[in-house]
Amino acid sequence: MIRISAPKILIFRERSSFKKTLRRENFNQRGFTLIEILIVIGLIALIMSLAAPNFGAALKINLNNTSRELATTIRTTYDEAVLKSTVYRIAFDLDKNEYWVEAGNKNYLLKTQGQLEEEERRNRKRTEEEIEALKPSFSLAKSVTRKKMSLPKGVSFTDVINSRSKEPQKKGVTYSHFFPHGFSEKLVIHLKDNYDRQSTLVVNSVTGKSKVYERYYTDEKEKK
Repeated sequence: MIRISAPKILIFRERSSFKKTLRRENFNQRGFTLIEILIVIGLIALIMSLAAPNFGAALKINLNNTSRELATTIRTTYDEAVLKSTVYRIAFDLDKNEYWVEAGNKNYLLKTQGQLEEEERRNRKRTEEEIEALKPSFSLAKSVTRKKMSLPKGVSFTDVINSRSKEPQKKGVTYSHFFPHGFSEKLVIHLKDNYDRQSTLVVNSVTGKSKVYERYYTDEKEKK
C-alpha cells in the first residue's frame, strides 16, 4: 500500500506545483491594461502641470539675478576705470550670450560711427597682419571678470544699444567703454528669458549706476 500511494502523492504535488508556476508566469507576463496606462498618463500630466509654473518662476529669478549681476559688473568697471586711470570696456557677444571686461590704456580715443565706417573701408585694402596691428590693445581685466561670463540657461540678450550704434545691436560682438575721467558711453542692455519676459538695464553715463526695468524699455518709447 505504501509503495502504491507514494507515487500518487508525489505526482499530485508535482502537478500542483506546476500549476502554481504557470499561474506565476502568466501573471508576470501579463501586460498593462488600458485603464492602468490612462492612470499613468494622467499622473504624468498632473506632475508636468505642477512643475511648469515652478520652472517659469525659476527662469524669472535667473533673469532678475542676471540683471543685478550685470549692474554690479558695470559699476565695478566704472570704478576700476577711474581708480586706475585706464580705459575699460565691456564686451557683449550677442551670438553666444557671453560678456566680459577688458582693460586698455588711458590714451585710447573712442571713434565715431563715421570714423568706424571709414576705417572699415580702409581695412578692405589692408592685409590681415596690418588690420591686426592697428587693433587697439585691450586684454581681459581679470580684476573684474576672470573669464568670459555666460548668461544662465534660459536667459539671453535681446539687443544692446550704445553711443555709436544707430540701431540696437542684435548680433556679433559690441563694446561699451568707460573712461578715467568718470564718464562712460550710453549703454542700454535688453535681456529676455524663454517665456519672453523682458528686463532692461539703463546705465547712467556719469555715475556708472544702472536702473533696471522689468520690461523692454527705451527712452524713445517713454517719451511717446
